[in-house]
Amino acid sequence: YWPDQGSWTYGNIRVCVEDCVVLVDYTIRKFCIHPQLPDSCKAPRLVSQLHFTSWPDFGVPFTPIGMLKFLKKVKTLNPSHAGPIVVHCSAGVG
Repeated sequence: YWPDQGSWTYGNIRVCVEDCVVLVDYTIRKFCIHPQLPDSCKAPRLVSQLHFTSWPDFGVPFTPIGMLKFLKKVKTLNPSHAGPIVVHCSAGVG
């Protein structure tokens, strides 16, 4: 439910894909969020999405190596002074 390329509009919000890097165990996407409200003075916001792709539905990864690399990247892209992160599970079992 996010754009693979280009942009999508969701109500008063436009989401533009800025970058997408596909790796073995995860994908890193960068989106620019543009408020589309009349007279809106809110600046666009850059959002990074890290999508772990090696977790099988209703199972667990065969080895922890991919997840450990993913967590290292999360820490790199989200330093301690940054805001909170959002964690989302696709199958509802996480």
